[in-house]
Amino acid sequence: EEETSVIEKLPHSHIVVTDPQVDPTCTETGLTEGTHCSKCNEILSGRDIIPAAGHDYDLENPVWNWGENFQTASVIFTCRNNPDHKETISGMVTPGVVESPSYAKTGKKTYNATAVYKNQEYKGEMTETIPVLAPAGITQEGISWRIADGTLTVGVQADSHSSGEVGSHGTDTMIRDYTSSDPAPWLDAAIELGVSKIFVSEGITKIGDHSFDGITAIEEIILPRSLTEIADNGFEETSLGTAKISYAGTLTEWSALTDGTALSKVEVISTHVHTWDNGSIVQPPTTTAEGLKILTCTDCGEKKTVQVPMLAAVKNPTVKKVPSIKTPAAAKTSITVKWTHFKTNTAAAKKIWKGIKKVQIQCSTDKKFKKVVKTAAVSKSKTKGVLKGLKKNTTYYIRIRYTDGKGFSKWSGTKKVKTRK
Repeated sequence: EEETSVIEKLPHSHIVVTDPQVDPTCTETGLTEGTHCSKCNEILSGRDIIPAAGHDYDLENPVWNWGENFQTASVIFTCRNNPDHKETISGMVTPGVVESPSYAKTGKKTYNATAVYKNQEYKGEMTETIPVLAPAGITQEGISWRIADGTLTVGVQADSHSSGEVGSHGTDTMIRDYTSSDPAPWLDAAIELGVSKIFVSEGITKIGDHSFDGITAIEEIILPRSLTEIADNGFEETSLGTAKISYAGTLTEWSALTDGTALSKVEVISTHVHTWDNGSIVQPPTTTAEGLKILTCTDCGEKKTVQVPMLAAVKNPTVKKVPSIKTPAAAKTSITVKWTHFKTNTAAAKKIWKGIKKVQIQCSTDKKFKKVVKTAAVSKSKTKGVLKGLKKNTTYYIRIRYTDGKGFSKWSGTKKVKTRK
């Protein structure tokens, strides 16, 4: 053991290792560069302590941090030596200038904050943007309104249980009277947003005084059929003279609605779409002349007369037999027509008779039947029919034929008869 100890203490060549400098931080000291032997760990050159640097806050570039709703604020200083080191000082907030929003422009509200750090006062400012006013609403009477794309739409408040469709919702359907001191709630928005179109929804029954008076740049007005009253001054007078006005009812209904009012002379376009019934024949068509029938709108009751196409000439009769007409008997305003059927004593004749449905009777004031006056059809089981509603002391030409529901037979011969005086 003594020999080993002596050997270790014998002189040797050092293996020099450099100990790098350790930089100080804001709060911790550092060390200068040094050396030691990696073999025997002997310190070859000593290391000195470098004092801690301390914080160096950037007082020229503080950052403000604002709390919820800008009710609180604090200023933050960042250390130049280490950006993770910060100093936070609470500030005092006071509200500043308020600019109210409009329907076309956002508003704003400013907040000012002050804080003191190292006897120096720091100030911060934050601006809160106030959104534009919503161009929509619901009146106390339950009338809804909204403005979008230059159109003011006014209607009945939507029922919350009807998936947004218009419903009564227990509200009135009248736009009430307004005045200059109590204007319509949509007036300011309509003027500011430059509304050019007014759409009044179906269900509104009245347009009251000054409902839309004051909205001057109107190019189009659309009105519902449900209206029962429109105030003379409900619209801007200049708009009524220049705007395109559409009405969902008929022009007859418009005339009744505006009778005796200033609107009675306003030009209106009816957008009502008629739903016509099948009509009733007033003049049956023939193979040589068109007929006439009257159609009635099932919605508004309006009537119109339309032509009925001529009947196709019987080139290939579907019924091969023809009834034989007898000389008619005339009264003052009616004619009794009689005929005889063909005999059904063969199988072929019986087959033809089975297919026949009715006997058609036709009368005209000319023998070529260009002016057909009456057309009637009677059961094939009968051998006479009566034409009524004819003129007195008038000559008529009568003819008959069979029909099987698909076509006709040829016409019988023609009989001439004159009604009595």
